[in-house]
Order: sequence, then C-alpha cells, then structure tokens
Amino acid sequence: MLAKDAGLYFSDNEDIKCFDQHQWEAIKAWTHLSNKKTINKKQVEKMYKYIRELKDPKFRMRSFWNTESELEEYDFKKLTQYCGLDLSPTFQKKQWWHILKRNFTSQQVLYFLRLLKRYGQKELDNPPQIIIDTIHSVKGGEADHVVLYSKANYPSNFKTKSREEKTNEKKVWYTATTRARKTIHLLDTNYKYNYPIGGDYLIYVQER
Repeated sequence: MLAKDAGLYFSDNEDIKCFDQHQWEAIKAWTHLSNKKTINKKQVEKMYKYIRELKDPKFRMRSFWNTESELEEYDFKKLTQYCGLDLSPTFQKKQWWHILKRNFTSQQVLYFLRLLKRYGQKELDNPPQIIIDTIHSVKGGEADHVVLYSKANYPSNFKTKSREEKTNEKKVWYTATTRARKTIHLLDTNYKYNYPIGGDYLIYVQER
C-alpha cells in the first residue's frame, strides 16, 4: 500500500490501525527492558510471542504465566534467570528489531521503523489523524480535509453501463466529495480504466 510505503500512520473507518497492535505492544515492552525498566506479566506474554530465544517453548504458554502474580514486575535479569529468556546481558541494549524476529516480516519491521522515525512512540499510542477507507464505508461521516484517490479500475465497463447505473456511480462520488468541511483533493492516476472524474462528472457536481 502506498500509504505504508510513505510511512503514514492511519486507520480505517472502524478505528482499526494500520499495524498489528500485538506487535506494537511487544516493541514497547522490549524498549522498556532495554531502557532498564520493568514490565508486567501481560507485557511479557505478548513480547515472548515474538522472541525466538527462549530456553523452552513452555515459557510462551498461558499455563506457565497463570502461576505468576498479576502484580509481578519483570526486568531483564529476572526474565533471564526465572522466565526462560535465553539472551546474554549484552543483548539488553540492542534495539527491538534485533530481538523481535519471530512472527515479524521484514516489511512489518520496515514500516514500524518508518512510523517511529516520522511520529515517535507517543504519537502511535494516540488515534491516527488519517482515515483511509472506501467511499461507501465513510458515508455519513465528515472530515476537515478529504482526499479522493481515483485508482478505481472497477468501473472499467463504465461506458457500457445503463443510464441508471451511471447515475448511481456518480452519486457515490458525489457523496464522497461532500464529506469535506474545508478542503477536498482529487488525485488521479493514468490508469486506462480510471473513473471519468472530469467532464460530465464535474458538471454533475455543479448542478447539485
């Protein structure tokens, strides 16, 4: 997705963020440990799902952590001595991408690095300021600034549609253009089947 390639932080219209929340919690947990801070039991459980270096797979299992107190706090030393973390002390200062190698793709790592460089950790815990979704999903919603991306290869047979179908298609785009409170930006591609957003469509908008 182009938004991820650009390192943008966004969600869809149902507030689902653009990254895996469990991975993000694991990143924050390791960052705490590498800064010589403690983390709680739930944080350790999430982090262990992404660490390969455990003395035994049982340390990832709920049955092991059920015996631990909810109030317990863990530092790097305690995890290595009593909770199966199989890393030498020299690893504590390493960045998270050197440690969290299980269930992480290279694309996911790169995307998180872009996000952290652009926004910082605190901002990624806040709701995104960008929503990316289909026109239909945002019907009824509004935003100060709206960008319509006309990749739209789906109406490749637009010219063969009936008058009613064409009208309905235009109504969808009209709905999208009226979501903006302040500014609207129309982005076009040179895709040979892109939606005919110029010409008759602009006349249609002006007549409404």
